Amino acid sequence: KAVAGTEACTKCPPNSYNQDSNAVGFSSCRACPIGADTRGKDGQTKAEACQCGSRFYLADPESSSAAVSCVRCPRGLECADGSCSVQTSESVESPRCPSGNRNSAVKGTWTFPKGQAVLLACPTGFRLLNQSGAEMQQCQECASGEFMFDSRIPMLECQPCPRQGLCPNKGRPIFNVKPIQSSMVLNGDVTKDNLDGIIRSIAAALGVDPSLIEIP
Repeated sequence: KAVAGTEACTKCPPNSYNQDSNAVGFSSCRACPIGADTRGKDGQTKAEACQCGSRFYLADPESSSAAVSCVRCPRGLECADGSCSVQTSESVESPRCPSGNRNSAVKGTWTFPKGQAVLLACPTGFRLLNQSGAEMQQCQECASGEFMFDSRIPMLECQPCPRQGLCPNKGRPIFNVKPIQSSMVLNGDVTKDNLDGIIRSIAAALGVDPSLIEIP
């Protein structure tokens, strides 16, 4: 309502929202944070209706108006086109890129304490970077021939894989490994794509990197 009284209720204008069903005036309509808008829609009831720019996400949408803000997307949550894979801090556990699929560049376990995205851990073979600023958080893959001792510990450096060991998936080295030999019969013509698929399937079943599977 414009003022308290018996007049009919009026929707909050575009670029604002009101979560209070007992509001008595326009003063209850909260403005979207700087850099966000409702795409011209009025009568919005949640902060999530405020959409930030493509390279930002809405932080802490359930808090008071003063705390809701547009925050720059961390590198580790950026899609291939530079857009952010999450629209709000509450969707940080299920990032999605414009194609509808999780982008291969988006890796790691994320959470949102205090309303902002925080990277907790990375996959095997990746370095955890989360102590050099919120925007720089990402999982950085170790180079070929290197390994990561523990992808959950921030700022550990990738190390060269020992010559006398193997580092499956660029993870911790294992030693005294003996080759396992097996045989299979493939009928018909086998293309390179078929062979690559077989190698990936065997590697997945054994829990090792496909580069460790050799087919003469």
